[in-house]
Amino acid sequence: MFIGYLFAVLAMLSIGILGILSKLADSKGCTPLNATLVLFGGSTVFMGLYVSLVQGQSLNPPRIVSGTALFFGALAVLAFWTFLYGLQFGKITTSWIFMNLSAVVPATLSTFIYHEKIDPLKALILGLVVLSIFLLWKDKQTESGQVANKGEVPARANVKIWITAMLCAFVLNGVCPFGLRVLAGRGLAQQYTAVYLVYWYLAGFAFGLLGLIKARQRLSLANLIIGLIMARRPGKCRIYDGNGGQHVRRSTGRSALLS
Repeated sequence: MFIGYLFAVLAMLSIGILGILSKLADSKGCTPLNATLVLFGGSTVFMGLYVSLVQGQSLNPPRIVSGTALFFGALAVLAFWTFLYGLQFGKITTSWIFMNLSAVVPATLSTFIYHEKIDPLKALILGLVVLSIFLLWKDKQTESGQVANKGEVPARANVKIWITAMLCAFVLNGVCPFGLRVLAGRGLAQQYTAVYLVYWYLAGFAFGLLGLIKARQRLSLANLIIGLIMARRPGKCRIYDGNGGQHVRRSTGRSALLS
């Protein structure tokens, strides 16, 4: 029990560090696409080395594992890219809170897809999340109004762009970890979680690379350094057990998950 709580605390600290690094990347002028590319590329390498050298597992899992990971990994890179893009128009304090509220999305999906029951407490939590999103939106509106009254340039305080990007990131970030729940339903999550994450990150890197090639952008040194630090930050992942319950398990000391 103590170990579980310890991992949960470390996970929260890890997520907080990622938020700080995200804002640092924005302040250094790192483009969202480049930062996302380095994060997922670095995580693919670190996770692949961990699986091969530490766990001694094969990187050739069943197709259902790799296929599920590639699909949800593609959603993950879109989630982080839209978050970084929206962060250009808002503060890390409100944006990161918005992002982390997405934990209710996989719980909601499990309820509808796997017919899990919602007790009054869970229903209350879902209602509070909706209320929180509304309050964050109103806070952003107030902030933008103050900027306009001061006669400042409101380009980076655009409420519509910010709320659209954050809502997209909210949904995508909530859906992208759900692949492990899909594998848990087939009894594969416990055995193939680490290998799954390798393909999950690889999909994000591949989609990010395609975007980089299309945009014809170059990686800056700041992008590379901050992205690699993001990839190497101590991290944990949420794993759904076969009954749909959620617990925290250590996946690797060098992973970088969104949630």
